[in-house]
Amino acid sequence: MQNSQNIREFNIDTIKSFFTSTDELQGKLANIESRTQKFSDQNITLKKENIDETLTDQFIEISQKIEKINDILINITQENLENLLSCKEILTKNYRKIYIDQLEQERLTQDKLKKIGLSLIERKETVKIISTPSFIKSLRVNQWTDILDYLNSNSLFTQLVKKVDEYYQDLLNNRLKGELSKIPDNIDEMLIEDFKDAFMEDPKLTFNRFMREIKTKLTEKELEKRKKLIDETKEKEKLEELKRKQEEQKKTYEEYLKYSEKEFERRRRKRQRKSLSEIAEQPKEKTDIDEEKKKKIESFKSKFNNSFEKKYLKTKDDERDPIDLVRQRRKRKEEEYKEFKEKIKKSKGNSGDA
Repeated sequence: MQNSQNIREFNIDTIKSFFTSTDELQGKLANIESRTQKFSDQNITLKKENIDETLTDQFIEISQKIEKINDILINITQENLENLLSCKEILTKNYRKIYIDQLEQERLTQDKLKKIGLSLIERKETVKIISTPSFIKSLRVNQWTDILDYLNSNSLFTQLVKKVDEYYQDLLNNRLKGELSKIPDNIDEMLIEDFKDAFMEDPKLTFNRFMREIKTKLTEKELEKRKKLIDETKEKEKLEELKRKQEEQKKTYEEYLKYSEKEFERRRRKRQRKSLSEIAEQPKEKTDIDEEKKKKIESFKSKFNNSFEKKYLKTKDDERDPIDLVRQRRKRKEEEYKEFKEKIKKSKGNSGDA
């Protein structure tokens, strides 16, 4: 029981955790090789220059020792890597074999369970077979983070990503050169620089599509400017109208301040009056009088003759316009005023003669 439990705990993740140092060793080995290569390149350059012989001898001696140490380290590291990789391969094979045996055992168990289930269904003792789900589980978030951390620490992976990035940049530059070769000679340099920036953001962009988008943006800007100008003009007109009203109110207020209190009251009453045209347009109010009151009024009027009606009662004239009546009255008043004025002149003339 304990052995089976240990086998279950010793899974592929455990094997990988044992051999994470192999990737680090490979990265360090590559680092040592690159540094040694740089040192040897520097040695060649120094030999070409005129330097003191004692210094060159010392430098040659040091470089020989470094190369020996490098060879020893490379041999040891390669040996260690071979041993670790062989051990990893043996463990992986053993685990794969154990895992396959377990799967086979589970398959046999499932076959037995299926036979038992079918027999139960035939005897109508059960109606459903218990089966395992047929979906593939996705990776958990912590597993993804572990994978990312592992890849970031892996020097081989980072070098591969760097090479892919360089290859992608080369493709972009070649495509950009192809697009730039299609541009006519009379195009402005500033426009070409803008196209380069836009191309780096969208590598599928062509110069013709870039020019169409530029023209669309320019028309949109012009429309926006025109709309802004119209709004500013409307706002300016509103402000001018408001300013004009304020000036009129200020002027009216200053004029009112010049009037006396009596004149101010007269003008206020005049403003409150209604014009004759407004009065004419208003509907006439009808007063409801009952029959008994009408009889009393008629009996009272019958006691007087027609002279009383002419003197004291106003005749009803609905057909005439109130404005015509006012004009006629004004004309009559003017005639009376002229007659009165002539009388005064005559009286003054008579007094002068006397």
